[in-house]
Amino acid sequence: MSSTIPSTALWSEIAELPTTSDDVGTHRDGVYTSMWAGHCARMGLPVPARIRSMTTSPEIINRFYTAFAERDHVTMASCYAEDAVFSDPVFPELHGAEIAAMWHMLCDQGTDLVVTHSAVEADDRAGTAHWEPVYTFGPSGRTVHNIIDATFEFEDGKIVRHRDHFDLWRWMRMALGAPGVFIGWTGAAKAKVRGQAARSLERFIETHPEYQ
Repeated sequence: MSSTIPSTALWSEIAELPTTSDDVGTHRDGVYTSMWAGHCARMGLPVPARIRSMTTSPEIINRFYTAFAERDHVTMASCYAEDAVFSDPVFPELHGAEIAAMWHMLCDQGTDLVVTHSAVEADDRAGTAHWEPVYTFGPSGRTVHNIIDATFEFEDGKIVRHRDHFDLWRWMRMALGAPGVFIGWTGAAKAKVRGQAARSLERFIETHPEYQ
């Protein structure tokens, strides 16, 4: 049987999932619902409404960063709404499929990527998290340890807006070395970094029709 076709047993187990907080019992920590949501994402299937409604915002954030640590871009993308918006100092504004493409590209490039996250706080509408990626920046071969604070907005169990905040000058010093120290504070240098990142993403999307 193809791995993309759900078995009868899978849907039977989904149908029997608990629907009230009392029934959830030992699965109140969200491991159970997150497991099913991730399983559906890897099969390319929509997450059933009854699972999505049981998944809290902290669970979404934790699932997202756990998937990132495993370089599982499919599960990462499944955490976003189709019309989601993402922004950070390098990618000022991405929409929908562009977000999924960016994480896919970064997962492919980050062969030695290590991601940790902490300080997850969220309610059903908004949330925050702290995360730190460590990786080798390809063009220079230098090690980057970025420090990032993220904010999220949620609707219907999905991320609709995601903002990452970090010091771009600090990142340029780590990624580029001495050149980053001397030019990183200028607006022109920041614009160059953003332009190069945008072109890299455009080329990636051109070779990946699923994002076109």
